[in-house]
Formats: sequence, structure tokens, C-alpha cells
Amino acid sequence: MTFQNVHRTNNISEGWHNKFQSVIGKHHSNVYTILGELQQEQGNNESILADFELEKPVQGRSKRKWLTL
Repeated sequence: MTFQNVHRTNNISEGWHNKFQSVIGKHHSNVYTILGELQQEQGNNESILADFELEKPVQGRSKRKWLTL
């Protein structure tokens, strides 16, 4: 981040793209699959924003690198 809190790289968009690509699971999927996943992503984001407005704690993602056996 820079002095004005502006990202200088596209790491955020690349991270979202990697996550979305892994959710879809294909390099060339059909339009209906992509639209369904985008609608689900929008619903998840709206749910997180609603919880944030109600001052509920927002649950973060687990960042474990290793699998516990």
C-alpha cells in the first residue's frame, strides 16, 4: 500500500481471480456456470456486509498452510 492507502499492484484482483478459478474448476466453462458462481459470490458478500452493518464479528478465512492429519 502507498501513502494514500492505494494498492500499486493487482495482487487483490489476482487473488480473487485465483479463488474464482478454483471454485469453477475449469479454464473454459459455460456462461451459466460462471453466472451461478458470480451470484453466489455476490450473495456471500452481501451477507458479510449485512453482518458488518449489524456490528457482528466478521469471520475471517483460515490461512493454514498445512493439512492436519
